[in-house]
Amino acid sequence: MYIQYIESNKNDRIFLSKQSLESKEIIYKNIVLHLGCWKKEVTVEYIENFPSDTIGLSEKLTKNFILPTDLAYKVRFEGRNIYIGPIIGLLIVSKHRILTLEFLDKYKPYLTYYNDINGLVFIASSEGINRENQTMKGYYYKPNGNVNWVEGTFPYPDSLYRRIGISGAKYDDLIKHMGDKIFNTYFFNKWELWECLYPYKQTRQHLPYTEVLTDVGVLDKVLSSYGTVYLKRISGQKSRGIYKVHKSEKGYHFIDRGKKEKILCNLEEVNKFIKKIKKQNGSYLIQQAIKIKNFENRSFDLRVVLQKDESKGWGLTSMIARFGGSGGVASNIGLDGFAMLGKDAIKKVFDMNEKEVFLKQQEIINICKTACETLDQSIGHYGDLGIDVVIDENQKIWILEINKLHYHPYPIYALKDRQMYYDIASKPLKYANALAGFN
Repeated sequence: MYIQYIESNKNDRIFLSKQSLESKEIIYKNIVLHLGCWKKEVTVEYIENFPSDTIGLSEKLTKNFILPTDLAYKVRFEGRNIYIGPIIGLLIVSKHRILTLEFLDKYKPYLTYYNDINGLVFIASSEGINRENQTMKGYYYKPNGNVNWVEGTFPYPDSLYRRIGISGAKYDDLIKHMGDKIFNTYFFNKWELWECLYPYKQTRQHLPYTEVLTDVGVLDKVLSSYGTVYLKRISGQKSRGIYKVHKSEKGYHFIDRGKKEKILCNLEEVNKFIKKIKKQNGSYLIQQAIKIKNFENRSFDLRVVLQKDESKGWGLTSMIARFGGSGGVASNIGLDGFAMLGKDAIKKVFDMNEKEVFLKQQEIINICKTACETLDQSIGHYGDLGIDVVIDENQKIWILEINKLHYHPYPIYALKDRQMYYDIASKPLKYANALAGFN
């Protein structure tokens, strides 16, 4: 179905072909038109010889935005309500100027299944959010044309996929008008994640013990319980600022991700060091070190990507194993490490047969699903998460971190697997379409 703006002295008209009357049991004179979150009661006019695949709108019906007329839309009738869409937003960057055509083209993999969905899909910046008009400035995807991106101003959409921070006032306004139609809503940190998952037995048993690092007293307490611990930035991404710590007769051993070791002999030095790294990197956690099953003296973890699709349920999209540098603190393939498919790594590291690998992989998926469902129920609305998992020497599975902004092109970087990247990038649009109600 296409949209056509029609010049009219009435600003509240919607125009349909007279032929469409034949398919309707009830002929409505006044209906409520929905375009994303925008809605208005309008009067229906039926026109002779008007295209049956087109809906006409008064030229000045939507004064703060204009829907593109070069796109095919879907139409949904619910009683006296008519919904035209889907209208889907991807909130990707903070500044509008970043949205160059070259930048936008990098997001074409996200629209792999656009032809199955149709409608208006746009990429916007948080800067482009207008709370007064409930509109968003950005670029919509135009599949047929020499240029695939066209600038415009759009209503708050039917659904919104969030990949960037938003100021409190703008975030609150989006939630007010869109509610649970936004996914990847709340950007939790490592401590908030632990507080969210720890109260529940089904997730608690897969979490390393964690506390907020305040001083050497907390460090001593957790060290006495677990022998070796990790210090991690509460809001840090990747493995920057991470330290592995243990205690010996020489003192406290702090080993950074580059394998550089610092030995501090007394409590005063340790407290100074803790204050220093907190000043540099912000607040820290202290976390129980899991005795990970190593491979050739390399630490090993799994990045498990769970996403929702048109079914609205969590499912596995990818599982990649990451092996850190020999003797290193973190499983970072950039530090003389490497990667492989998760199932291949499990088979290799634990010397399992195919059935054992399958069962272990299913166990990992189920544990990660439970964690994602818990987040959905208690802290926000999510549809795209990357979970960092390790397996210890006894084959127990532990969740180390859940990333709401995981790096989608990682399969290209780690495995040179472009298809896996397309699978990851394209899922959010499928879920957004289901949320919009046009599945």
